[in-house]
Amino acid sequence: MRSRSSTTGNPGPFQQKRGAIRQRRGQNGAAASVDRAAASDLLASTFLTLVAIFIAAITGYGIAARIFRLEPQVSLAATLMLAGIFALAVSGLHAHPHRRFGAANSVTACRAALNSLFAAIVLLAGSMNGSGGLGWFLVGLSLFSLALDGVDGWLARRFAQQSAFGARFDMEMDAFLIDR
Repeated sequence: MRSRSSTTGNPGPFQQKRGAIRQRRGQNGAAASVDRAAASDLLASTFLTLVAIFIAAITGYGIAARIFRLEPQVSLAATLMLAGIFALAVSGLHAHPHRRFGAANSVTACRAALNSLFAAIVLLAGSMNGSGGLGWFLVGLSLFSLALDGVDGWLARRFAQQSAFGARFDMEMDAFLIDR
């Protein structure tokens, strides 16, 4: 089927758009491979960072469980919460324009680990009376997480790594701590 504009010699809007897409493909072939390389670098950087934080967090959860005699489901819940947060973070990387995950997002990921432990203890730990300082541990944990909240924003500005992804990740960790 021919459009009316093709019979008059003038390209219609559909043909103009298709021509523009072909032109961009021709000019940006190299840019597409650079974009794929940047996306690959970002994914690798994110994966390495989150795996390292995840392993450190699981170790910390085990130490806290042993010191404060927490039930096993507390460590398991914290681990599952952190895995869920990290899965959501990876799914949101499309809003991250930089080649690396970055120091600011790494700090926010550490906050996610702290907040997951805090939430698991508050939600699942038995009585905190006579728990040998568990209440003070929670106060210290939340204060440390709040202090890191200021650090991640400073790092993002300092290294020009601000992004919609980082802002959202930071806000979600703020809300996660406050909602508990």
